[in-house]
Amino acid sequence: MKKIYFLLLALWCTGIVKAQSLTDQEKIVQQCINLKSLEKLYPEHVPLYIMQHNVSFGNIHPSHNGKKVSFLSKDQIKDQHPDAYFLFWTFNVSGNDARIEFVYNYDQNTTEGKEFKATVLLEKKGVNWIIKDAQPSR
Repeated sequence: MKKIYFLLLALWCTGIVKAQSLTDQEKIVQQCINLKSLEKLYPEHVPLYIMQHNVSFGNIHPSHNGKKVSFLSKDQIKDQHPDAYFLFWTFNVSGNDARIEFVYNYDQNTTEGKEFKATVLLEKKGVNWIIKDAQPSR
């Protein structure tokens, strides 16, 4: 009986940890989307996309201007040709610290597509993730 109890307790705790990590993922991605230096690059009234390639996200729901961010595979990006999308290539979370590296590709349907690369360092304060440093590079 004790073994069953401990097994159920372990499974329950694993579920809580996974739920917390998805919540953390969503908050971290949201902070990256909300970077002030990106605001002027976003197309108006067009949804934002994240390519699920180097880093794949679980069931998270970031948004921008009240619209859900959509997740697309590499093949869907090739097929749909969105004008702009994020690609995260580093998503390291260790305890209360996170290091995120991504590129925001925009104006992709022009002859000179552009990109905005950034490295973002975040720290968890309570239940929120706060940007400690953001180093954009173009």
